[in-house]
Amino acid sequence: MKWLDGNKDSPTNKTELKRICDGIFSEQKKWVSNWKSIRDNINPYLGCFDGDQPNQGNRRDNDMINTNAIIASNTFAAGMHNGITSPTRPWVKLTLRDTDTAEIEGVRWWCDDVTKSMLDVCGHSNFYHEAHKFYKELGVFGTAVMMIVDDEDTVIRCKTLTCGQYAIGTDHTGRVKRFARLLKMTVSEMVDMFTLDNCPPNVKSAYENKRYNDYHDVYHLIIKNKDMVKGKLDKWSKEYSSYYWCAGLEDGEFLDVGGYDEFPVMCARWDTVGSDIYGYGPGGYSLGDAKAVQVVDEDVHIAIKKGIDPPMVAPADVMMAGGVNTMPNGITYYQREMGDSAVRPASQVQLNIDDAMSLVQRKEQTVDKHFFVDLFRMLEGIDNGNITAREIIERVQEKMSLIGPALDNLQSEFLSNVVDRIFGIMQRAGILPVPDESVMEVISEQTIKVEYVSVMAQAQKMSGINALEQLSSFVGNLAQLFPQAADKFDADEAIDNMANMLGTDAGVVVSNDKVAQKRQAAQQAQQAQQAMAMAQQGAGVAKDLSQAQTGQGSALDALMPGLGAMQQ
Repeated sequence: MKWLDGNKDSPTNKTELKRICDGIFSEQKKWVSNWKSIRDNINPYLGCFDGDQPNQGNRRDNDMINTNAIIASNTFAAGMHNGITSPTRPWVKLTLRDTDTAEIEGVRWWCDDVTKSMLDVCGHSNFYHEAHKFYKELGVFGTAVMMIVDDEDTVIRCKTLTCGQYAIGTDHTGRVKRFARLLKMTVSEMVDMFTLDNCPPNVKSAYENKRYNDYHDVYHLIIKNKDMVKGKLDKWSKEYSSYYWCAGLEDGEFLDVGGYDEFPVMCARWDTVGSDIYGYGPGGYSLGDAKAVQVVDEDVHIAIKKGIDPPMVAPADVMMAGGVNTMPNGITYYQREMGDSAVRPASQVQLNIDDAMSLVQRKEQTVDKHFFVDLFRMLEGIDNGNITAREIIERVQEKMSLIGPALDNLQSEFLSNVVDRIFGIMQRAGILPVPDESVMEVISEQTIKVEYVSVMAQAQKMSGINALEQLSSFVGNLAQLFPQAADKFDADEAIDNMANMLGTDAGVVVSNDKVAQKRQAAQQAQQAQQAMAMAQQGAGVAKDLSQAQTGQGSALDALMPGLGAMQQ
């Protein structure tokens, strides 16, 4: 077992760790009731709460008459995935905050190489697979969590947790910097992850008796290390500390103790209110409409069934005579002297099915709006090849105003932390592109800037792109009437700004230094050409003069009157 208590290097003791973990989970429990309601009415296949066991394999949507909310949440997840972190096109670009330094050609090429390397790591790992799950959790519960850790084979390994499995805490700035989770792990999983020697006696006994699939509760806590020392490589000095433990361990014993240089938990909230730790999202916002859909749709089904097979009333003596056959083509025999033995419906159901279905459709459309289904269906046109990305961006620009604030929050809480985490792991693994010495000298004191160039990020920037294009067109038209108007327009700066907004590859736009060299060379070539033309013109004149005849009436006399007469 891993021991902490009594270790002089121990950052904290186990009692304090349990208290921190319990405190984080106590705040989480306040949200569980609402999350369960969202889970049951929006997407029953998500979430893991008290009493839920893994690998049950049972169908979870038995209580749902209408599954439109599941479709909407799945569409949301797919749309966010393709629009923000698509595996088929670049979604991030690294540059430097200092724009002048960023324009140096070697720096631009290095930033571009780093970006491509990071995207390559994402593509060869399970990042994109887990990102899709992340967006689904975010849409349904308003909060989503993904862990990114080192992996020997794929550099990084990602794991998206479902709601109820984890609890989070924030620091004084409102950023998520504390994390706790409860894992349901089998005996074989615990032995594989922590080794048999580090497991408690009850787990060892189960393993020796070949009860490999018995489940045990394992707690995991990640908090900021108060004894962090920059530059030191040991786990006690890393910025964040990690602890695993379970029942059966003695005081001071842990399954594992480790640390992280960056916070390994990528947590995003769709929207937060005040000091709330957890977020609200489309699933919570559409909960009332989703419940109404279930109620009305169930009433419609009941009404239809009653219309087809209504409840009946009949005299008691009919039952004595053998009952009533209500099956199609069924015949019921009775004696005439029994009197009125008519069988008739107990009630007449007069529900207007069309009005009820119209109400269902309106509620479904409201749920779809909360999940931005119409926006993401527009974005599907890019992958289908029906229209260009630019046409899509122009169409969704108005709708982007609704999702824009949440997208900004997602970039700051999720994407920026993903980039920082992957960059750090790649740097420590020694697989980042190495810059030239000249470039290293330039970037050593600079701060890297992250720019997002996905389809949705470009849609956000579309207003700036349109403004730049309109200004360019205006200046071009005006310069035809007033040529001096072109002096007011900086074409080089316009091209750089447009390239940044579109996320253009570094090799497409020429650096300022190379542009200056090209223009200087072109100017020198033009000056040389003009000098050559003047020399050729001067040589022609001299030749004409040398061939001219002298005397009165000669060409030389025409140039210099009287000279010909003087020579005679």
